[in-house]
Amino acid sequence: MKCVNCGKEYDGYFCPYCETPNDEEKVYKDAEYTPHEPTKLFKKWWFWLVILAALIAFVLTIYTINKEQAKNSPPSTKTNVTYQQIVDFI
Repeated sequence: MKCVNCGKEYDGYFCPYCETPNDEEKVYKDAEYTPHEPTKLFKKWWFWLVILAALIAFVLTIYTINKEQAKNSPPSTKTNVTYQQIVDFI
């Protein structure tokens, strides 16, 4: 790149001889700068790993709560009645 102040050739953002800043637009045009689009969050593998871990934790929590409630609940009052006992009762 040629310095607009002293006319010497250099590479970079400032002329090393006279310390004049170069034209930033020209640097981007010369390098054909094209900004990249950021990747969407749901396209990253670690996002799905976190979702899977949260889902497993949720299912295990529900299972544990139900298991504790079943253990702490009073025994069932249901009795085993056969068909014959029902017929005899009627």
